[in-house]
Amino acid sequence: MTTANKITILRILLIPFFVVEALYYVKSGNELHRWVALGSFGLAAILDGVDGFVARRFHQISELGTILDPLADKLLLVSAIIVLSRDHRPEFGQLPMWFTGAVLGRDAVIVLGVAVIHHFVGKVHVKPRLTGKIATVFQMTTVLWLLLRWDAGGGTGARWFTFCAVAAAVCTVASGMLYVWDGMRQLSAHPSSSPKPTNQQTTMAKEIELKLKTGDPAPGFTVATSGGGKISLSDYLGQHVIIYFYPRDDTPGCTKEACAFRDHFADFKKKGAVVFGVSTDSVKSHDKFVEKFKLPFTLLADEDKKIVAAYGVWGEKSFMGRKFMGTNRVTFLVGPDGKIKHIWPAVKPEEHAAEVLAAIG
Repeated sequence: MTTANKITILRILLIPFFVVEALYYVKSGNELHRWVALGSFGLAAILDGVDGFVARRFHQISELGTILDPLADKLLLVSAIIVLSRDHRPEFGQLPMWFTGAVLGRDAVIVLGVAVIHHFVGKVHVKPRLTGKIATVFQMTTVLWLLLRWDAGGGTGARWFTFCAVAAAVCTVASGMLYVWDGMRQLSAHPSSSPKPTNQQTTMAKEIELKLKTGDPAPGFTVATSGGGKISLSDYLGQHVIIYFYPRDDTPGCTKEACAFRDHFADFKKKGAVVFGVSTDSVKSHDKFVEKFKLPFTLLADEDKKIVAAYGVWGEKSFMGRKFMGTNRVTFLVGPDGKIKHIWPAVKPEEHAAEVLAAIG
């Protein structure tokens, strides 16, 4: 674990400490608790900049960090907002309801959007927005203003508090709209956002013209696999090998197809057949897909597209009038002699595994 990640975890550990001290101050009125709460919140806010600096300066940017860092920000601010949205006067001023609604509402929309995009697209691309960073600064300033009690007694302090709260709410809503726009663009670029096909389109997959035919030697390859290994097709001479090509990990059709092969895997094994799923996704993506759906067979990571090119399954695709480049859903059954025994250029994901099993004989 990197130093930057350890600092981020420290920020998260400070959050319950801050909440408990703030509530103790509300209950007892002891100023020591308020200053400890203020110090905890302030330290967590300062460390937000420190872990980012360490990650960039010492090349410690990691996937874990990209998850923990925004999570720490959200937990800190949401905890503070929930505590200070209650009427704790005279100990603390109260955050306006519209401020709380703007911040929590935006965060709820973002969480929902991430879940939807992950389900349909498979990978979420988050583009940091300047308005989001400005909103975070104003949110923290607003909370600190109440913890310092600079809003008490009206006058200039109260006016500045109102200004910070309004600025935070405006920037929060604006950044939320930009995140929604980014999410809509990611969804619209994916075929799942297009109208559902008609019954005829659903039941009939479009066949593509393939350069390989039954009886041809199966093109050889050596490639990285899920689980961090590497295999060569030549290692499996003497066995039936199923090579099924699919467009993308963790998408609806590809998941149905993978789960069908999973459910029939014991039957394939009895026949001495080997199953390989091939896509242009990374090993890391494959590992997540395997773990999520408990796939017992190996996935091949054809990131350089050499295998899909050799088998002729990479090319222009069309979905509801939209054209794009990708991997066509095609399966090859390679016989023990290394020659192609059967080709399925039109595949129905949920039924295909049984179809292949029957062809092995």
